[in-house]
Amino acid sequence: MSGLPVVVIDAASARLLEATGWSAPEEGHPTGAQWIEHYRAPLATALGERVRYGSEVVGGLPPRPRPSGGRRPR
Repeated sequence: MSGLPVVVIDAASARLLEATGWSAPEEGHPTGAQWIEHYRAPLATALGERVRYGSEVVGGLPPRPRPSGGRRPR
């Protein structure tokens, strides 16, 4: 499986973490504990108050209008 990245890190998360001095691993396969210690925990700290716990989502997006003017295609 050569040519595939070892660890896939979200670009937005990487930008947020890099501002704290963090750098992505260049090689290797982290264990779960290493992944938490070196990526997930720092990301949670960097996100801080942006993450809300114990919240309930009660709404969503309104239904999209149908292109046929509301009628189902036959």
